[in-house]
Amino acid sequence: PARSGETRQHEKYLDIIIANACGLEGLKLISVPIVFVSHLRSIMLIYLISLPYTYMSTWGWFTIPIVAVIAFFYYGVEGAAEEVEEPFEKGRANDLPLDKYCENILRNTRQLVKRHNMRND
Repeated sequence: PARSGETRQHEKYLDIIIANACGLEGLKLISVPIVFVSHLRSIMLIYLISLPYTYMSTWGWFTIPIVAVIAFFYYGVEGAAEEVEEPFEKGRANDLPLDKYCENILRNTRQLVKRHNMRND
Protein backbone atom coordinates (compact mmCIF):
# COMPACT_ATOMS: atom_id res chain seq x y z
CA PRO A 1 0.00 0.00 0.00
CA ALA A 2 1.16 3.50 -0.82
CA ARG A 3 1.88 5.79 2.08
CA SER A 4 0.44 9.26 2.20
CA GLY A 5 2.57 12.37 2.41
CA GLU A 6 1.33 12.95 5.95
CA THR A 7 2.50 9.50 7.01
CA ARG A 8 5.93 10.10 5.50
CA GLN A 9 6.11 13.43 7.33
CA HIS A 10 5.22 11.71 10.62
CA GLU A 11 7.91 9.12 9.98
CA LYS A 12 10.45 11.90 9.48
CA TYR A 13 9.42 13.44 12.81
CA LEU A 14 9.65 10.04 14.47
CA ASP A 15 13.15 9.57 13.06
CA ILE A 16 14.16 12.94 14.52
CA ILE A 17 12.72 12.01 17.92
CA ILE A 18 14.59 8.68 17.89
CA ALA A 19 17.86 10.38 16.90
CA ASN A 20 17.45 12.91 19.72
CA ALA A 21 16.65 10.17 22.22
CA CYS A 22 19.80 8.29 21.19
CA GLY A 23 21.82 11.48 21.63
CA LEU A 24 20.42 11.98 25.13
CA GLU A 25 21.18 8.37 26.00
CA GLY A 26 24.77 8.97 24.94
CA LEU A 27 24.95 12.05 27.17
CA LYS A 28 23.65 10.05 30.09
CA LEU A 29 26.35 7.41 29.68
CA ILE A 30 29.25 9.87 29.44
CA SER A 31 30.70 11.09 32.70
CA VAL A 32 33.60 13.36 33.53
CA PRO A 33 36.62 11.30 34.65
CA ILE A 34 37.32 11.61 38.37
CA VAL A 35 40.98 12.38 37.62
CA PHE A 36 39.93 15.46 35.66
CA VAL A 37 37.61 16.67 38.43
CA SER A 38 40.16 16.14 41.20
CA HIS A 39 42.87 17.85 39.13
CA LEU A 40 40.65 20.92 38.57
CA ARG A 41 39.77 21.06 42.27
CA SER A 42 43.45 20.83 43.25
CA ILE A 43 44.41 23.63 40.86
CA MET A 44 41.56 25.79 42.17
CA LEU A 45 42.62 25.19 45.77
CA ILE A 46 46.27 26.04 45.03
CA TYR A 47 45.17 29.19 43.20
CA LEU A 48 42.93 30.32 46.06
CA ILE A 49 45.62 29.61 48.65
CA SER A 50 48.18 31.63 46.66
CA LEU A 51 45.90 34.66 46.18
CA PRO A 52 46.48 36.24 49.61
CA TYR A 53 50.25 35.99 49.26
CA THR A 54 50.10 37.49 45.78
CA TYR A 55 47.87 40.48 46.56
CA MET A 56 48.61 41.22 50.24
CA SER A 57 51.03 44.02 49.38
CA THR A 58 48.50 45.61 47.01
CA TRP A 59 45.20 45.18 48.86
CA GLY A 60 46.41 45.09 52.47
CA TRP A 61 43.75 43.91 54.93
CA PHE A 62 41.13 44.01 52.19
CA THR A 63 42.80 40.89 50.80
CA ILE A 64 40.91 38.68 53.26
CA PRO A 65 37.34 39.64 52.25
CA ILE A 66 38.26 39.91 48.56
CA VAL A 67 39.79 36.43 48.53
CA ALA A 68 36.76 35.12 50.46
CA VAL A 69 34.41 36.53 47.78
CA ILE A 70 36.58 35.10 44.98
CA ALA A 71 36.64 31.68 46.71
CA PHE A 72 32.85 31.83 47.17
CA PHE A 73 32.47 32.57 43.45
CA TYR A 74 34.79 29.77 42.31
CA TYR A 75 33.31 27.16 44.62
CA GLY A 76 29.81 28.27 43.61
CA VAL A 77 30.63 27.74 39.94
CA GLU A 78 32.19 24.37 40.78
CA GLY A 79 29.08 23.33 42.73
CA ALA A 80 26.81 24.40 39.88
CA ALA A 81 28.94 22.45 37.41
CA GLU A 82 28.66 19.37 39.60
CA GLU A 83 24.86 19.67 39.65
CA VAL A 84 24.68 20.11 35.89
CA GLU A 85 27.02 17.18 35.30
CA GLU A 86 24.24 14.61 35.90
CA PRO A 87 20.90 16.34 35.32
CA PHE A 88 18.82 13.12 35.10
CA GLU A 89 20.00 11.43 38.30
CA LYS A 90 17.09 11.00 40.70
CA GLY A 91 17.45 12.18 44.27
CA ARG A 92 19.70 15.16 43.55
CA ALA A 93 18.62 18.63 44.59
CA ASN A 94 18.09 19.92 41.04
CA ASP A 95 17.29 16.76 39.10
CA LEU A 96 15.16 17.15 35.99
CA PRO A 97 11.73 15.48 36.20
CA LEU A 98 12.44 13.09 33.34
CA ASP A 99 9.43 10.89 34.16
CA LYS A 100 7.10 13.88 33.80
CA TYR A 101 8.74 14.81 30.48
CA CYS A 102 8.23 11.28 29.19
CA GLU A 103 4.61 11.19 30.38
CA ASN A 104 3.97 14.50 28.62
CA ILE A 105 5.52 13.21 25.38
CA LEU A 106 3.46 10.01 25.63
CA ARG A 107 0.25 11.96 26.25
CA ASN A 108 0.93 14.28 23.29
CA THR A 109 1.80 11.35 21.03
CA ARG A 110 -1.43 9.58 21.97
CA GLN A 111 -3.40 12.73 21.17
CA LEU A 112 -1.70 13.00 17.77
CA VAL A 113 -2.44 9.36 16.98
CA LYS A 114 -6.05 9.80 18.09
CA ARG A 115 -6.46 12.87 15.84
CA HIS A 116 -4.83 11.05 12.94
CA ASN A 117 -7.13 8.06 13.39
CA MET A 118 -10.20 10.33 13.60
CA ARG A 119 -9.28 11.97 10.28
CA ASN A 120 -8.82 8.63 8.55
CA ASP A 121 -12.15 7.20 9.81
